[in-house]
Amino acid sequence: WARPGLSFPLQRAHAPSNGVPATPFGHEHALKRKILRQVALLRRVQPPGEKCGLVLGETVSPMTHATAKVRGFSLLELIVVLGLVSAILGAVFSTLSEGGRVSMLGRAESEMRQQLRDVLTLMVKELRHAGFPPPNTYDGHYLQSSGRLNLVSSGILAGSHSSKLMFTGDINADNRVDYVEYAVSGAAPPRTLTRRAGPIGEAGTLPGGSAQPLSRLIESCRFTYFDAAGAVTSNASEAATIRIDLTMRSRDPDGPSNRYRTVSRSVRVKPLNL
Repeated sequence: WARPGLSFPLQRAHAPSNGVPATPFGHEHALKRKILRQVALLRRVQPPGEKCGLVLGETVSPMTHATAKVRGFSLLELIVVLGLVSAILGAVFSTLSEGGRVSMLGRAESEMRQQLRDVLTLMVKELRHAGFPPPNTYDGHYLQSSGRLNLVSSGILAGSHSSKLMFTGDINADNRVDYVEYAVSGAAPPRTLTRRAGPIGEAGTLPGGSAQPLSRLIESCRFTYFDAAGAVTSNASEAATIRIDLTMRSRDPDGPSNRYRTVSRSVRVKPLNL
């Protein structure tokens, strides 16, 4: 065992010139220095109050006691960390969910507005051709002798009412009169707006085929007929102006309010030949 203050008789060994081995005092001096270095190292890394023992030739690592001080997380610390992580993830997922809902509502409203523009654009464009060509386009004798009933337009037809609009006119500019019908079906919203159109036969026969849906998002659609004096008339064949009131609604209701979003537009059309 090495202790502080231990003294050894030191004598520097000199190798004789005749090849005789040196005295052992040189080796003892080197061993003493090694022991003193290890004792000093133990004093630096050993906690106070602990006894230290050192076997000759044993080496000491500075990390021996430092590593022993490392410890893991306690159960309470793990619970607190898990609670904080859960709260943060909940807030993140809630924000993402709300963002997705708002984005979905925005797309639904954009779809409504686009359908509203498309439907009204088509209806106004075709309705402007109602009554064309008028009866005075051809000679009366020619009309009677030809026997063709699809040369001139009859304008707005008498069977039209608030939920159905029927008229004839050359909507394609192909010198043939077409029959056009817009109708709203459904007792409760969302209703369906349909269109049926095609050329009239020479014998005056209406085009066949079934009506095609234009939109299934109709909240309400109403046709109002005005005569030449601007008064509302129930006789559609006397109409000179037609007003279209169209309202569409979203496919799904809003989450918090459970109400449908709607978009409305009203347009008044005066066909050029009525």
